[in-house]
Amino acid sequence: MNQTEIRSDIKKAKTLSDDEAIDVLWGALTNIATLRDERKEQHSVLTLLDSIQEEDIRPILGLGAVETLIYLDPPLETILAGPEKGPGPGSIEKAIGMVRSSRGSDPRKALKSLGEVLATIRDTKAQGFQTPSGPRDSEILSSTRSLLLALCNSALKIIK
Repeated sequence: MNQTEIRSDIKKAKTLSDDEAIDVLWGALTNIATLRDERKEQHSVLTLLDSIQEEDIRPILGLGAVETLIYLDPPLETILAGPEKGPGPGSIEKAIGMVRSSRGSDPRKALKSLGEVLATIRDTKAQGFQTPSGPRDSEILSSTRSLLLALCNSALKIIK
């Protein structure tokens, strides 16, 4: 997929539901990563996040969507944790904790951890949230969509 097609997908995502947009935006982010690196999907996306320009990181981490996800009540970890929902027990809790603790001191580390959180949300969404139209899940999906859009726009800058 070339840059024009990726940009078209990102534009298309703006007209879709949160649920559909997450798939399209994750696909766009994956395609951007693939233009730079031919590795496994999640690994290449996380590697791509390491390449996002420094001046774009803090604004992304400052988005309200980040606050929503990391301070959700009850905690996001309660629906994303478990052996069937992520790379390993405790990993989502660690990733969320890293976003919380590192946003000010090590934004790049926080961004990479945020990428892990978004990947886990996307994987959980693919398996099916309990109530995708429920208010809590809608809040998670809406925030995820906003963050993926911001990441796609920032990532496009590095492949020009």
